[in-house]
Amino acid sequence: MATIFNNVDRVAGDPLSSVLVTIVLLWDTSESPMAKIEDEDTIVRGTYGTSTDLDGHWEVDLVPNDEITPVDSVYKITERLSTNNDSITYYISVPDSATPTSWIGDIILSQEELPSWI
Repeated sequence: MATIFNNVDRVAGDPLSSVLVTIVLLWDTSESPMAKIEDEDTIVRGTYGTSTDLDGHWEVDLVPNDEITPVDSVYKITERLSTNNDSITYYISVPDSATPTSWIGDIILSQEELPSWI
């Protein structure tokens, strides 16, 4: 597992608490109907949610994408403000080298890095 985190602030530097964070693993379903961690005989599915604390911080442990089949899976992360429903969505790929912790800003995928099936 690798811990990823983010800190969410207002433009004036004031931390945003209670930002809703949703994390979903995406993969090419034409390659496989399910995502799995081969070494652990585990199927990966569903959505995970958390929220920022009073300091605007959130963190979660994720399986590195290198350990998931089919290859080229990505995590879709959405951060949504609870006050006005404003949201931002981005995609990350968690490398093995992300352990023990990585800031999401270091592992966000650019448009060119996204798999073609997205």
